Amino acid sequence: MAGIFRLLKGAEEKFVPEQFDATVEITRIPVFAIGTGRCGTHFLEAIMREDPDVNAVHTDRLNAAADSFLEYCLWYKLPVDMAPALDFRRRLILSAQKLNRNYFESNAYLSLAAGFLYSKLKANLILLVRRPQDVVNSLLVKGWYLEEPIRGDLDAAPGFSPDMETNHFFGRILPTGEEYVRWQKLSRVGKASWWVNALNMRVLEIFEGLPPEVCRVLKIEELDYEKYLDLQRMANGRKPMSQSRFAEIRSARPGKGKSTRSVSDWTASEWQDFLTETKPLHHRLGYEPRRGR
Repeated sequence: MAGIFRLLKGAEEKFVPEQFDATVEITRIPVFAIGTGRCGTHFLEAIMREDPDVNAVHTDRLNAAADSFLEYCLWYKLPVDMAPALDFRRRLILSAQKLNRNYFESNAYLSLAAGFLYSKLKANLILLVRRPQDVVNSLLVKGWYLEEPIRGDLDAAPGFSPDMETNHFFGRILPTGEEYVRWQKLSRVGKASWWVNALNMRVLEIFEGLPPEVCRVLKIEELDYEKYLDLQRMANGRKPMSQSRFAEIRSARPGKGKSTRSVSDWTASEWQDFLTETKPLHHRLGYEPRRGR
């Protein structure tokens, strides 16, 4: 397994959990922060790892190919055995527990698995959200939907294009059927906006079926020091960092990409695509769309 992890890119050493007997029980409640990606998952992991009692892990230290494959299967409702992914998380949680630490994972690829994370691991869940226009713009800078997908059967899950990286193919979801025909006519802004709206609305629907005390929605723009302390208590941390250290990490903006365009660069038709595709999400989250910064 270590060999598989070395194949994945990342600045940090990949975290490979040890094996545990099936009789070992989870006694510490894990926390999973999920979302669309480009919504602050790096920042959340960075502030949570400051507490030595919290074992905070980001997607980059895990198996992005495996996690994006899971997201792909769940989005297209393909029959998939959840056991390997859940067993891996169990071992991650127990590895932290063995060190007398609490497990916190920041991983957008697990968003659609929220119900399984609660039902099988009794996890607490955070849906991390960001102003939709900022997420969309960040996805565009990262290259989302640059190339026209090769599609034949629009009702089937898309085939794996050999030209794409594994986690890019699995993670850059497409609609199917008549929805794909409509989506194909959108600008790149509209296509990315469709995804940001669709994923968040799907997760919010999952949350409606879970106990309210185990899941919350967190706007990254509102994550101040007081909300950090609340998250730290949720993760059962005992040694919060100082307010000045929090401000230092926030200023550094972990995970920030190199932007080559901004929302103000969008054309009028791109902006209209954005407004149309994200209208349900803006209404649900209470964001007010506006041009520029």
